[in-house]
Amino acid sequence: MAQELRMTFLEHLEELRRRVGYSLVAFIVVFFLVYTMSIREGELWGMRVFYLWPDFYDNVPAQLFEVFRSDLLPPDVVLLNIQGIDALLVDVKLAMFLSVALCTPVFAWQAAKFLVPALYPHERGFIAKLVLPATLLFVLGAVFSYLVFTPIAMDFFFSFSDQLGVGIPDPADPTHLQPTIAVGSFLSWVTLMVLAFGVIFELPVFMAGISYLGLVSARGWYNGWRYALIAFLLIGGIITPDASGLTQLLVAVPMFGLYMGGVAVALLVERKDREGAS
Repeated sequence: MAQELRMTFLEHLEELRRRVGYSLVAFIVVFFLVYTMSIREGELWGMRVFYLWPDFYDNVPAQLFEVFRSDLLPPDVVLLNIQGIDALLVDVKLAMFLSVALCTPVFAWQAAKFLVPALYPHERGFIAKLVLPATLLFVLGAVFSYLVFTPIAMDFFFSFSDQLGVGIPDPADPTHLQPTIAVGSFLSWVTLMVLAFGVIFELPVFMAGISYLGLVSARGWYNGWRYALIAFLLIGGIITPDASGLTQLLVAVPMFGLYMGGVAVALLVERKDREGAS
């Protein structure tokens, strides 16, 4: 018996090693392609097409960083390569970030192949139903951060540069100081906000899972809406120290809307459980 349990445990370790190995190979392949290729635009039979072309310097991460800079950074802010190697590190970090994002389906598939055999059929069905909503909510949160929150927050925070006399003289007008930010700090801020809002938007999925386990009922979630609203306002105030309260509300209002959506989802989960039990 002990030998059987030992062999079963070793077999699980071997399966885990195999799944991690597949995921690592996928990451390395995608990282190599992302870091050594550039996205070019061409024309084929009168139609605009995009294709990959070898280019180590103007690679995909560099092109994506330029999009970030153009979309999110106020026009008068100057990016600084303070330590010389910062630009290279940003290029590598962004390539890794892109590779992880592109390999997420592979990671999820390998994790499912490892975990699903240990689940009951009803647990597999419940998790399968959450995959699409969880993915869409994460993408929605990331898009909200990129298009709404981050540009407003950037404009607000850099507006204090003139008040504090922080920046470098503008060549066109030496009396005006241009605010600055290190390239590494800029990338860290953008990726952190994108990931943070992606996770925050998973709140309804988290609430549905808790209700499915029977830990908190839909009524319990609803009764706690006042405390949730206060918590969301505090979270918004902590991560966005804006005296006007605008960016605080940009965080708190969507979170509260997601919370109430989670209450509705938890109610649907309870109804499904009651129907299944009857």
